[in-house]
Amino acid sequence: RAGLARALALKPRVLLVDNPLSGVDPRETAWWLNMLDQLSAGHPAFGGRSMTLVVTGADFRPWRARARQFAILKDKHLICLGGRAELETHGEPMLLELLKSEGRG
Repeated sequence: RAGLARALALKPRVLLVDNPLSGVDPRETAWWLNMLDQLSAGHPAFGGRSMTLVVTGADFRPWRARARQFAILKDKHLICLGGRAELETHGEPMLLELLKSEGRG
C-alpha cells in the first residue's frame, strides 16, 4: 500500500502495478481489487479522472472479469490476446493452459 501511495502522489495517467495480489490474504485481495477498480473507473481523489492500469499477475482468475485487454509473456515476447471475448477463441497454448487451470483453483 505504501508503494501505491507513493505512485499515486504523482497523479499518473498510467499506473504500472507488479503482481499486487502476491502473498496477500483474502481481505487484502479484496482491498486491492476494489482500489484498482476505483482507480480505473475514476477515483474521487483524482477528480473522477480514470486511470489506465497495467497489472501483472501470476494468477489469471482475479483479472478475468475486470481487465479490458489481456497479454501474456512467453519466451521473452509479449503476446497480445485481445479483450475478454477473444480469450475463449484464442489459440495460444499458454492461454489455453491458464484457462484450463482456472477450474482447478
